Amino acid sequence: MKDTNGLSNEFGTVWNSDVEENARRIAQVWSKKLGFSQEDSEDFEQDALVSLFQKVKAGKIYGRVGFWVAIRNMALDRRSELMRRVSYPLDWEPLEIHRDLELPLLLEAIGEKFPDLRAVAEARANGFEWELIAEAFDVPCGSLRVQWTRWTKKAREEFGDTIDQLLASVN
Repeated sequence: MKDTNGLSNEFGTVWNSDVEENARRIAQVWSKKLGFSQEDSEDFEQDALVSLFQKVKAGKIYGRVGFWVAIRNMALDRRSELMRRVSYPLDWEPLEIHRDLELPLLLEAIGEKFPDLRAVAEARANGFEWELIAEAFDVPCGSLRVQWTRWTKKAREEFGDTIDQLLASVN
């Protein structure tokens, strides 16, 4: 089924200016619902349109409900991706462990008491993603994150709030 005004797939879904405008509006709605910034919203809108066009062209998606669901899933994935990005205020200064005299002693004490916490903290400080660290520990990523929370809670009970300075540079 071909339409001279746009691309059509085997299900009869035609990609034309009306469909593109509808997809654009759906992307804007989801951007607003999930609280994307203006720049992130514009980037998401463009990425969603390109991805949706490719899916329509391949015959993997059709109809308004399919568009809505596909864009919703893309928006949720984008939100997850944006939440994983690290952002710092402009006046933020990184914690410099090697200049502080107490922190190496604290690191040593933490390493003795919580060796897994220290290993994960060092891996995160060296830029490794949670997924890679979880693979190294041979556990699911979600389980590692839960365990990380438990370790930090126990370390806070043991060492007080001074451990938060260390953890701030890791998270």
